[in-house]
Amino acid sequence: PAQEDRVETIVYTKMIQKLVLNFVDESQSGSILESIQLVGRSGDAIHYRPDPKIAELLKAGYELISSDFPEQGVFGSTYGEVVSYQIRLRQRQVLVEAEGTKVAGQPVDEQALQGPYWPKGVEAQDLVRKVGRTIHFCKEDGSEAFAPSVHQLTFKRDARVNLVTGEVTYLEWNQASQVFPEVRIPSMEQYEADRQIIPEMMVTPEAAYQELTVYYRKVEDPKYLRVYEGQTDYVLKEKQTYSQEIGLITKEFDHLLEPLFESGYALYNPNKK
Repeated sequence: PAQEDRVETIVYTKMIQKLVLNFVDESQSGSILESIQLVGRSGDAIHYRPDPKIAELLKAGYELISSDFPEQGVFGSTYGEVVSYQIRLRQRQVLVEAEGTKVAGQPVDEQALQGPYWPKGVEAQDLVRKVGRTIHFCKEDGSEAFAPSVHQLTFKRDARVNLVTGEVTYLEWNQASQVFPEVRIPSMEQYEADRQIIPEMMVTPEAAYQELTVYYRKVEDPKYLRVYEGQTDYVLKEKQTYSQEIGLITKEFDHLLEPLFESGYALYNPNKK
């Protein structure tokens, strides 16, 4: 018998293709922050855009290095091929100087309404350290003999901040140590201080605030320092003193003698022939 004609239709469909988009952290030896798989048919346009994800990572403290993801890409046509794209970022590192301290919780980029934000550890008390010393001058009854002597030393340092982790790394202080100057204790008529000098003192940024008190004791009975001419009773110079220490009395005698030496006098030695 005769065969009937038959029509067969062959339908070609586009192959399903896959591609992978990796967000890579170059700060961590190329570790993958996130991997996104996209599926489409050969030749079809890739409609996915990575911009929102990039913006999210920038707010988290990353900075963009490079991207090979196409602006107007299409899915490939090779059977079984998986195309891979890389968006490379790194953790943003920022130097904060002591002259430009920040406020924790405030945006790093002042014009941005969202992150990244400054972590704790970059405020004025973290980068600028003031070490102070106050010396009080008081009488025995607690009243003030002289106005306090105040000194303050300032140390500064910078810090490097990882905006992703919030880790703060401090650089060295601008000076490892500084010196409080020597202070000579002022004298007071009819009073004697419990010390004559406060020596200079070296301090570091970690030093605590120092507060010292010099006390003055009232001396009731004064002494008289007199310089006589030869073996006579003629007084060349005379001074009243309330000092009790031999060293101070010696200095006061020296001041009495100095103008006499300048005018031609010399010390008289009755044993000298």
